[in-house]
Amino acid sequence: MTDWQPIETAPRNNIRVLLYVPPYGAMSGNGTYDIDGIFFWNLHACLNKEAVPTKWMHLPEPPKEQS
Repeated sequence: MTDWQPIETAPRNNIRVLLYVPPYGAMSGNGTYDIDGIFFWNLHACLNKEAVPTKWMHLPEPPKEQS
């Protein structure tokens, strides 16, 4: 996994990433555009719609299958 990156460098093409959202912590989410072309963050764990992520990183690889 890579280090936390500034939110300004995060992908804005609907790729799901880890987001750091103070004061709530880390959660997954994705950046996308609405029908008017306005960018917004879709946070997948935060109930506060005013919360704004400040850092991001790629999601880790899923665990290996165990037999």
